[in-house]
Amino acid sequence: MGAEYNWFGGMWFMPLIGMPIFLLILFSIFNKNSNQNRESAIEILKRRYSNGEISKNEFDQMKKDIS
Repeated sequence: MGAEYNWFGGMWFMPLIGMPIFLLILFSIFNKNSNQNRESAIEILKRRYSNGEISKNEFDQMKKDIS
């Protein structure tokens, strides 16, 4: 009777709490890693200008557009 009481009295509740916590931890780990790899628009623009892909006028115009 003790095992039945535990199962119907509260053991089903643990997965309902544990699974969302586990998924939240996984989501935060993967979201943190993906945010670190992103460049901002101005960083991309500066990199393109320094590589000679765009001219000074294009750089100034694009910088003005994204600001």
